[in-house]
Amino acid sequence: MKKIFIIQYCGYGDWLSVSGMSRFLSEIYDYVYIIGDGGNYDFIDDLYKDEPKIKIISSIQINEHINSDDEFDILDLKTGDKQAKHPSENYFNLHRQLGPKLGFPKEQINPDWFQLNSDPCKWKKGTENILENNASAFYVSAGIPKKYRLDYFYYQRDLESEDNFFKSLNLPEKYVVISEYGNNLLDRKYIRNKDLHVLNINNIATNYFDIIKVIENAEEAHLLENSTSLMVYHLQYKSLMKNVNIDFHTYGRREPARHCVSKDEHNIFLDMVTCPKLNNWNFIYLE
Repeated sequence: MKKIFIIQYCGYGDWLSVSGMSRFLSEIYDYVYIIGDGGNYDFIDDLYKDEPKIKIISSIQINEHINSDDEFDILDLKTGDKQAKHPSENYFNLHRQLGPKLGFPKEQINPDWFQLNSDPCKWKKGTENILENNASAFYVSAGIPKKYRLDYFYYQRDLESEDNFFKSLNLPEKYVVISEYGNNLLDRKYIRNKDLHVLNINNIATNYFDIIKVIENAEEAHLLENSTSLMVYHLQYKSLMKNVNIDFHTYGRREPARHCVSKDEHNIFLDMVTCPKLNNWNFIYLE
């Protein structure tokens, strides 16, 4: 059998970003094994529940799934120092091997592709035409067309589970949803109807995807740059949820590398929901 094992970062946003690649590879390989050592097993399992060829395992189980007559590849999206200063240590030069093996051409990348001086979350001029955003970097590093991130994305919604969660919240007929946490807060002045109940949807559901219906039925949806907005972006791009308007607060993330206050600013994380921009998304800046 032909198998591939994918090792990647284990944040919710990372799983969503690599999902399209995993689904594409399930058309090439008999089995795609996702290494879920970072946890979030329930989330990953739910993300791929419709595809029996994609399996979730731990790294210590790899050898259990390799038989003597198997042909297998290992795609390690975590290997390498992305800020290597010497071209020979460049992440992409070292690890862009799977794509060419599958027949895809290599994109030429400047050896000093990563801007190391003032802002570690922006590409160098010229390189950003190839590395559009943080998610695209996974695809370029594997040698897989970056458009597959969205082209192959899919999630099979569990409408019954969404309905049950929605009912359990006992929300008023009209309400506003926001997503904020810690110091990453949204300015309430941007909520248009100040009289409506405001629900913070950050981490309120045991099943991550159960909040979809809550967002779909809100009068206003105010999001910041995190996995929730990335989920909505993927789903709306593929018409897997209602095309409700999204107010996206670019300043919401307070970490210096991810904080954008003006239209002239952007970073590799914010750009994950701007390539391409969706017409129903309103970007809110402080300046």
